[in-house]
Amino acid sequence: MVRPTLNAIQYIEELNRLLRLDPSYRENMAFVPYPNGTTGRNVGGYAVTGPFDLLGVYARIAHQVAQAFDFSD
Repeated sequence: MVRPTLNAIQYIEELNRLLRLDPSYRENMAFVPYPNGTTGRNVGGYAVTGPFDLLGVYARIAHQVAQAFDFSD
């Protein structure tokens, strides 16, 4: 089965969409482009903001997106 392909910005948008739907979501939780302030093709990855006691939630969401989508720069 072919998985949809997302660019860096779309990938981060999907991470945040699923994060906001998660029952463990709290205000200020987000995936953000890394390095800070980068956009478009300059995005090298992502970082997280918000409560670091919920790193497992971020990891679970990141795994779900990695399983559902391919990444292309």
